[in-house]
Amino acid sequence: MLVAGVVLSRVKSRSFPDSVTEVVLQNKGGVYQFSPVGAGTYQTVKVTQSTIDAVEKVLLGEDLTEGALYFVSRKGANPEKVKWFDSKLTKLFEHGGHEFFNDCDKISGKLKTKNTGETVWKRGKQWRFYITVQGQKTRL
Repeated sequence: MLVAGVVLSRVKSRSFPDSVTEVVLQNKGGVYQFSPVGAGTYQTVKVTQSTIDAVEKVLLGEDLTEGALYFVSRKGANPEKVKWFDSKLTKLFEHGGHEFFNDCDKISGKLKTKNTGETVWKRGKQWRFYITVQGQKTRL
C-alpha cells in the first residue's frame, strides 16, 4: 500500500507527472524513479491478489504514506544516491526496510509538537495536520 500511496501522492503533486503510468515510468537524468522499471522486472512481475487488494484500498482513499513522495531501501541503494535523500528531504517514517520522505521542510516547513504528537506541514498553499490518537496517526 505504501508504494501505491507514494505513486498516487506524486500524481497529485505539481512536481511530478499527472498520471500513474507517467509517474511509474519517469526517468530523470537517466535514472528511473522506481528501480523495478530500471531493472526490467516491472514488466515480468507476477501480481498477487494481495497486491491487487492493497492497490484497491489506496485507490479508494486509504493513505498510509503521511504525504511521502519518496522512499528508499538504504540497504540496497547506492550510498552516494542515499546522501541526496538525507540532505534534500525530510524523513517521515520507516517501514519494512524502507525509509519514506517528503520535501515539505524544504518547501515551507514542518513542526512536530513534543507533547501531543501532532504534526503540521505545508506543501505549497495546503496545510496538512496529523494527530496521533490512541496510537493511530490521523490526518485532519
